Amino acid sequence: MKIIRMLLTLLFLSAACILPNGCHSRKEEPKITSQGWFDAGTTWAEKGEYDKAIDAYNKALKIDPLYTGAYFYRAQMWEEKGEYNKAIKDYNKVLKISPNLEKAYNYRGGAWQMKGESDKAVEDYTKALEIEPNNAVAYHNRGNVWGKKGDYDKAIADFNKAAELSPREPAIYDNRGNAWSKKGDYERAVADYNRALEIDPNFGMSCNNLAWLLATCPDSRLRDGNRAVKLAQKALTLLPDISTSDTLAAAYAEAGNFDEAVRTMERLILLVGRSKTEDLKPYLEHLNAYKARKPWRIK
Repeated sequence: MKIIRMLLTLLFLSAACILPNGCHSRKEEPKITSQGWFDAGTTWAEKGEYDKAIDAYNKALKIDPLYTGAYFYRAQMWEEKGEYNKAIKDYNKVLKISPNLEKAYNYRGGAWQMKGESDKAVEDYTKALEIEPNNAVAYHNRGNVWGKKGDYDKAIADFNKAAELSPREPAIYDNRGNAWSKKGDYERAVADYNRALEIDPNFGMSCNNLAWLLATCPDSRLRDGNRAVKLAQKALTLLPDISTSDTLAAAYAEAGNFDEAVRTMERLILLVGRSKTEDLKPYLEHLNAYKARKPWRIK
């Protein structure tokens, strides 16, 4: 009798081992947490795989609808894709959960700025500064908006504060230089561009902006054609585009090399002619001046 019971027990155990939850079953894969999906999204974002990053953040938010970081980073992915309305919607969600997160105001201000909504951008940057008065980035960003609105005094005031808080950021001096130039204070503009290049000699925007001013400034004391050519050549290497090509042509003209100025402008106009977004008129004006062996001057 005992032998029969033992055999029955062994048969039962053998059967149990082949059942779905028995000893031969597969172990369940561990579920990915919201943090896991968030980390995956960040990895995809770093690789420039924005759609995959968004998909991962979506999955994180499906698990945890109050995951502030996932909304915040997903908003940045929408911005990278140029979908600013979706970015703003995500920043709104961040601020609903964390109403005092100054970074969200700062970033949403950038999205408004890209949409051309300058007043809303100023409002967000100002709110960010109310929460964190020592935010150099918010001052810098708001200064850029004031500059685009043509309020150069307010722009310079914000750039001054940004430079005070972050004195080693070349972009601040570059943009303040632009504001001085728009006001016609070319000496201060040159000083700011030089300051930016002291901090970072390879800061392309300042290479270009300073070269343009040295080539085209109405004040002859500030013009320097030879230095303008060197800076413009460097700018073109660092930031090869229509703007830097235009600057190089102006620099050649100021240095007296009108033939090269004409050749540079002709190549530029050929490129612009293939684009439907650029207006040829200013470039044709520059070309005609160089053909007449006249350097260009800021009007």
